[in-house]
Amino acid sequence: MKPDPDKALQTDILALRQQIQLRQSELKELERSLAAALAQQAIGQAARPALTNHERLAIEPIEVLGLTLRTASCLRTDNILYVGDLLRHTEQTLSRRSSLGIVQVQEIIGVMAARGLRLAEPHRLV
Repeated sequence: MKPDPDKALQTDILALRQQIQLRQSELKELERSLAAALAQQAIGQAARPALTNHERLAIEPIEVLGLTLRTASCLRTDNILYVGDLLRHTEQTLSRRSSLGIVQVQEIIGVMAARGLRLAEPHRLV
């Protein structure tokens, strides 16, 4: 006796429908989980104050300043890797670095001024 092709096709269609229903329920569960995670993230972000432009720049690597290759290389040599590291230095402390010359220090001051930043002020004893 030959197998009935219509019966086999109906069995296959039924199996496919069951798989589709299973995948749809899995997809709905994933969507619910994602929505819950996004809601938790939004709550967490709302609780944190927004960073100021100055704070945001301070955590950026010095490469964002667009310094010349020589200046950026000198800063990395002196372990000044982030804009925040640079903000803690005065013009005098940078000038005293063996790898930085006056041209590089002036470049740093100019690039930082263009972004509304400046080096630390020297502490003066009264």
